[in-house]
Amino acid sequence: MSFTSAGKMYQSPTLKLLSWLPAFVINSDNALLFWNDACASLTGIAAERALGTSLHDSLFRGVHNCSLATLLLFESAEQLESRLKSSFEGLEKFFLPEEVWMLRQQNLVLGDSSYAVTYMAHRCVVDDRPCAAQIILPGTQLYGTDNLDFEDYRELVENIGDGFLLNQNNKIVLANKALAQLWGYDDPRDLLGRNISEFIADSHREQFLQAHQEKLEGQLSNHTWPHLTRSGHKVWLEGHPKFILWKGSPAIITTLVNVTEARKRERSMQKEAEELRQENFRLRSSLVNNSWQFQEIVGKSQPMRSVYEMLMKAAEGNSNVIIYGESGTGKELAARAIHRLSNRANKPFVTVNCGAIPSELLESEFFGVKKGAFTGAYADRKGYLDQADGGVLFLDEIGELPLAMQVKLLRVIESRTYSPVGSPEVRNVDCRIIAATNRNLINEVASGNFREDLFYRLHVVPIYMPPLRDRKEDIPLLLECMIARYGDKGQKQHAVSHTVLEQMYKYDWPGNVREFANTVQRWLTLGTLDLIHTSSSTHGEQEEAPTSSYTLSQALAAYEKKLIADALKRAGGNRTAAARMLGISRRNLYRKLESET
Repeated sequence: MSFTSAGKMYQSPTLKLLSWLPAFVINSDNALLFWNDACASLTGIAAERALGTSLHDSLFRGVHNCSLATLLLFESAEQLESRLKSSFEGLEKFFLPEEVWMLRQQNLVLGDSSYAVTYMAHRCVVDDRPCAAQIILPGTQLYGTDNLDFEDYRELVENIGDGFLLNQNNKIVLANKALAQLWGYDDPRDLLGRNISEFIADSHREQFLQAHQEKLEGQLSNHTWPHLTRSGHKVWLEGHPKFILWKGSPAIITTLVNVTEARKRERSMQKEAEELRQENFRLRSSLVNNSWQFQEIVGKSQPMRSVYEMLMKAAEGNSNVIIYGESGTGKELAARAIHRLSNRANKPFVTVNCGAIPSELLESEFFGVKKGAFTGAYADRKGYLDQADGGVLFLDEIGELPLAMQVKLLRVIESRTYSPVGSPEVRNVDCRIIAATNRNLINEVASGNFREDLFYRLHVVPIYMPPLRDRKEDIPLLLECMIARYGDKGQKQHAVSHTVLEQMYKYDWPGNVREFANTVQRWLTLGTLDLIHTSSSTHGEQEEAPTSSYTLSQALAAYEKKLIADALKRAGGNRTAAARMLGISRRNLYRKLESET
């Protein structure tokens, strides 16, 4: 098919293939440059009358602008895609030689009648000006009534490089040569009449039949299945199905694309990513076993190594986490460590102190406020959920949350939706919940202070932070860290007396690491070790003679020697038992004993 405009020729392989279908070409002035006989027959407007006039002056009056060609000319690719997606879910592209055609379904009004039609259109150039060619596929023809001979379509189907089939009642009615070759056959007629499930791999046949039944019930979607070729080889084909009426009965037409290589590449990338993830996990595990610090948390005792292992496992997933521990044990540091090691590390970490918000403000603080929702709401305000979207919402002291707010939080966790105060809008939220508490929530549930259903939603990955009194072997490390943090920069290293270190070991630290940090900071400033919950105090630098003071490393070495001697004495000389008491390996104990000799 060709046409002449100002002496220049425009050639279109597709218009030639589909010369019996209504087709036209317009320029950027909406003037008709080509109007074939099929278009004249459909509309009753002869070519002589149509050519040179505006498309909008013709009888085409759709519910929307029925000319896809007009959209192709005047809208950017982004605008066009947005417009098409908003009006037609089945946006597709057909690839034919030298042309890219876009497909759209719409209503066509001819006189007083409305028809469901499909349009194909693509950009072209005539006389160096942008134009667009459009083909009209009326529904009564496209959907194959008894008046249509499918042979009219065969040339188009055979020129599509992808597989094509039409199945009705699970039987293959039509197929093209490309599909036959994908399945290992020479002649597509060998496929006719066969059940389509025959070509699905045994491992996926039951799932395929279930999905096919859902299609028949109206739930169409693209799909990818492993197909078996004639020789028994497996190929992965991606299908794009559509409902049609074929000879008065429902049927499904499907185009099939070979995605085997793409799937292999995807699987290979997934395997590499998993191997990298596991290697990363092994490296981090090694660091935990050999390091004295994990993120911002200091300690290498056995209780802390167990905590580090749990933190890494929690970071690998996306489940809700709850961190238990007394005040000052570092629950927020643990939550931040999970966040930094997870795939949400580049997203927000929003901290909420549940016990610090007045009950009447909880809803607006969590869900945000719509302008005008109440007196003083002069502008929209984001809530914690909006701020944490994509990241982590850390709910500190979750046990302080009132029961009324617990119900609303539960609804958010279950539905992943919420509405700002004063707004009917329902918003989706994707944030991971990490909660923390110093209470025993099981007892709180039993006493009616905490909802049982919310407890189970939060208690998915529980992590228990040990109190400092249960990991006193970390005190030297903590002391070294605190001196580095709070000591005067550039000053000589602080001397630590044996008495100071022994007092720290004997004290139970009810305020845990927070109390320890405050005590060390006070000691560095005043030179006095004041332990709040005891009457004793040690004036290290003021009361100890210079000869009895040590540098920190000397004090640690001396105290370590004393601890080893005590452990060996309690173990009756059994080095394995002593190493177990000290929380170190037997080999490590041997090295330390050898270094003393």
